[in-house]
Amino acid sequence: MSSSSDPSQQQSKGGVLSRLVHLWALLGGVALFFVVAVNFFSSLGAIFGHPIPGDLELTEMGIAIAAFAFLPYCQLHGANVTADIFTAKLHRN
Repeated sequence: MSSSSDPSQQQSKGGVLSRLVHLWALLGGVALFFVVAVNFFSSLGAIFGHPIPGDLELTEMGIAIAAFAFLPYCQLHGANVTADIFTAKLHRN
């Protein structure tokens, strides 16, 4: 018998994976916070004539990183967003 069939080991693997997914989502939240901070300080700097150079690129990268960091958390909790743009208006017969 392999040790991977032991229910307690499978549960602990699930617990480790769950913790890792939660940590990854928290890191995505930190990235999102820094994006907001960069935009705030860049806007504030623009008022005084000194915006942060490359703030648009930092925002694009930060939002992409944050969005993809949240996906495993959504998958783990079954909370994925579905886009039904094309199928919303179709009628079922």
